[in-house]
Amino acid sequence: MLTELERQRATVLLCHPDQSVRLNLRRALEELKFKQISEVASHGKAIELLKERHFSHILFDSTPTNVDPSAFVLGVLRDTPETILLALSNLPEAERIFALLQCGTRGYLILPASKESLLESVIFASKG
Repeated sequence: MLTELERQRATVLLCHPDQSVRLNLRRALEELKFKQISEVASHGKAIELLKERHFSHILFDSTPTNVDPSAFVLGVLRDTPETILLALSNLPEAERIFALLQCGTRGYLILPASKESLLESVIFASKG
């Protein structure tokens, strides 16, 4: 479980090329009492933003944008090993998700997802 205070303190970065996906995730997170949410359209933009600020959680697209997702995960965890990464996928692509889990991603979420599934995935990734 994540308390309401833990949710309010969490800093979440949404990284997905589809603006409607980012909007839906943002709305769901806001309804779940997450307050500090940023969003970018690509892994490259996420890397740029990570140079400026720290995020406790990053929910990212598991398909390549302008950076390979595995390289993205390894880079984030090299610089900020405490960051909780959660892969997002439109399809349950076992090989891709497994590779990301091996790199250090703590969980995944198949889209579209209910608000409850989103919270469950974030809790599991955060608490183990």
